[in-house]
Amino acid sequence: MPPRNYLVGIDAVNFQTGGNLIGYFNSSTTFNNNNDNRDNGIDSLNPSGSTYGILSSSIDLTVETGYPENENDLSGDDTPGDDGYDPTDWDGPGSIGRYGEPDEGSDLTIDFGFYKVEIGNLVYFETNADGTYVAADSDTFLNGVLVQLYETDGSGNIITEVITGADGIWHTDDDGWGPNGTSGDSDDGAVGINTNASGQYLFSGLPAGDYIVKVTMPTSPQQLVSTIDSFNQGDNNDPDDGTDNNDNGVGIGNATNTEVFSEELQPVWR
Repeated sequence: MPPRNYLVGIDAVNFQTGGNLIGYFNSSTTFNNNNDNRDNGIDSLNPSGSTYGILSSSIDLTVETGYPENENDLSGDDTPGDDGYDPTDWDGPGSIGRYGEPDEGSDLTIDFGFYKVEIGNLVYFETNADGTYVAADSDTFLNGVLVQLYETDGSGNIITEVITGADGIWHTDDDGWGPNGTSGDSDDGAVGINTNASGQYLFSGLPAGDYIVKVTMPTSPQQLVSTIDSFNQGDNNDPDDGTDNNDNGVGIGNATNTEVFSEELQPVWR
């Protein structure tokens, strides 16, 4: 490559329908031109809708010294051409670090990391209102229940609703098609997703942040209300503790309530 300035990019097509990175976000790490195995991408909350996807900062490629040296990706062949003209003779791991370029004349530290977080999972009917799903108690899954997701400010205050469409994945083609996932019908522009036959819902492809989940309580065959919080009050107060299959709706419902909210949660990637 001739000496000049370059950008390295992960194309937007990778984040669009059918792409290998749909629902993923660029890791939030500080650009460091001399640090290998760190994310060098410039963050974007919607890489699928951007012109170039995720780009690095400008890389000034010169023949001068000053680049990081002894990267793991470099070819270990110190005598390129000793096996004749073989284009792969000087490859490093994965064919990176080709042609025996001098260590000080290459920069193999422009790395990209991606993550996504998800929120789910179960809406169910309780036969004994004990605050936890137990199949042996004849508790049953609730199908077709509307679930909505909201971005919050870290103090429990709602900022805006996260619109995902029926697939539950943010910034995909069906975001404006409504919970039934069909374009061009009467529920276009409606919000939320519906639980499936197993009572499950899933919001995916989310950036790390603060969220609240809202469930609109079913009215058929009868008006249902939120069950008790006290089976695991700690998990009710802090939904991030990893406890599954218990009620995270705040408060015990009554027949005049039509919706129930969770406490604020903060999904993170690990």
